[in-house]
Amino acid sequence: MIPVNNRFVAMILCLIQVLLAAFVAAGVSSPVVPPEKALCHVRWLTPLEHDFGEIEQGKPVTVTFRFQNEGTSPVLLQTARTTCGCTAAEWTEEPVAPGDEGTLKVEYDAYKRGSFRKKISVFFNCQKKGYALYIQGYVKKHS
Repeated sequence: MIPVNNRFVAMILCLIQVLLAAFVAAGVSSPVVPPEKALCHVRWLTPLEHDFGEIEQGKPVTVTFRFQNEGTSPVLLQTARTTCGCTAAEWTEEPVAPGDEGTLKVEYDAYKRGSFRKKISVFFNCQKKGYALYIQGYVKKHS
């Protein structure tokens, strides 16, 4: 029988821990991209800016922005943030399948006269950075 020294056993266990840590670290050295992030691509079918031109004070106007899912997994428009209470947005609330289209309808309540330019920030579930859409125009006095 071979005598076992406690110090020798501790050194062997320490060596095993170091080797295991090295193998684990080598396995996760490259970042893993979740499939829904890698397979996401939204293309806007309408321009990202809309000019209403001259509009009459007190008469709301709307525009519909359209987008298509060109990815390989469904996308969800999570939110559309407007810059003031004079602008409202509603959108397709169901996930948009690959190849399908979705919409974002924006309404501007033209209560204040003069020029305006409003930003709408649009966020999808699979993208960190939002899209910036703009509406603009000139509100003339009510006739």
